[in-house]
Amino acid sequence: MTPLPKCYISVHKPPEKTTLPHPFNHLVDLLLPTDLYQLISNDLESSPTLSKPLLCHRMSIPLSAIVEAEFLTKYIKTGNVIMLSRGRIDIDNVFSLNDGILRLSLTKEAYEKTGLTGQPTRFGNTGPRKKHNRHLVEINLRDPAMLHGKKGFDRVVWSFQNKLNMKVDFLFCDLDQQKNPIDCPILAALGAAPRQVQVPEVTSSSPVKVPSFDPPPGSVPQGGGTSLGAEYNREVWRDWAMHVYEWLALANWGPADRVIEGDNIDSYLSTYAVDQGEFEGEAGAGLTRVRFRGMIPAGWILGVWKAVEKLASSVSVGNRKGWFSLTVHGLENSSISWGKSAHGSMVGGENGYTLLSIPQKNESSAEYVEVLTFEVVGSQDEHS
Repeated sequence: MTPLPKCYISVHKPPEKTTLPHPFNHLVDLLLPTDLYQLISNDLESSPTLSKPLLCHRMSIPLSAIVEAEFLTKYIKTGNVIMLSRGRIDIDNVFSLNDGILRLSLTKEAYEKTGLTGQPTRFGNTGPRKKHNRHLVEINLRDPAMLHGKKGFDRVVWSFQNKLNMKVDFLFCDLDQQKNPIDCPILAALGAAPRQVQVPEVTSSSPVKVPSFDPPPGSVPQGGGTSLGAEYNREVWRDWAMHVYEWLALANWGPADRVIEGDNIDSYLSTYAVDQGEFEGEAGAGLTRVRFRGMIPAGWILGVWKAVEKLASSVSVGNRKGWFSLTVHGLENSSISWGKSAHGSMVGGENGYTLLSIPQKNESSAEYVEVLTFEVVGSQDEHS
């Protein structure tokens, strides 16, 4: 039986602790009430994050181009880029670059040909005898010893020129592009084709059923002791949080018919129902989804979150500040997910997260903002 993905829920976890360690992203969905979007859209578009174009590039190059002196100096030694090749992480040779570390996830045959030193991968070495079918080679290109003329570096260059000398399709994003010219001659010489990430797809929906963003009275995410009552209160809170997460997934998907106001599907065909609460001003509200596609850097995603957070805090929808969520989908073929956590695919390769900002009221009716973090990882991921 195939292991299922896992979902970890955190409360008040700083958004940067989730976003910044997750380098390889390809889809970002910002979801918020249409009323709120209409109030902040102009200011959001003029925010520092969204006011300047964000570009990623597609290029087909040999690995040796990465270690050429000009590219190495501009984009790795003194700059900062992320790169990820096309391929299936558990089957093909896959290459990635972030924070100056080039990772080569290689089949056994390719690894033996390179002459480079690596380790068996954490995932992908399955089978009847669990043979080492794949190896991971990590090369820190920012190491002072990684210079032309140095023995170790020349060995890497030789391997790239003679053994791993095929062209590879890469996604490329310059994390310092705000200070670098867009029409870089180095990228032009490599035949890089630019794609503008910052062209959002804005979709507004008809009124939908919105769940209660207030946890059930007495429920808590953690603590309370070991009694049966305390465990019950924690379980009630987890059920509420997972219901909210399920609703966010359906709302981001179109939204799905099951969450649209007036949907009267027969319960025999679908047992899903939105557990609506008393969230003032949101019953039957329309939703707006702002979607970004491309090789999207973590710092840019955090910038979008902070921009919306700042703008949403200054306006009200109904009797409260507006809620909003940010859902990020990681690339399934990356060899890492969060930080340096090894990542495999198996059947899904899930690695992504949702940040949900919701206004709450405490017992004294004072208002505060609560941030829920949902991190989803597949069964083959050290982050789990």
